[in-house]
Amino acid sequence: MNITHTIQSLGIKAIERPASERGTFPRYRVIVDEAVHEIKTPRALQKLLNGIYAERPAVFVNAAKCITIDFDP
Repeated sequence: MNITHTIQSLGIKAIERPASERGTFPRYRVIVDEAVHEIKTPRALQKLLNGIYAERPAVFVNAAKCITIDFDP
């Protein structure tokens, strides 16, 4: 079953790192259909998530301390 996701349903707030740790890296990185989207604000992230209908992605903090949301298997 393909569904849309929200920042809350993915648990992003619980693992998000502050800008002081990320430096100049983007706040979020979303990988979908082999394209990488670098997102700066929660509002822009939710707008992108609203257009994605997929199973639950892998969500993790990457080496740059930003959140990666990977919809590609």
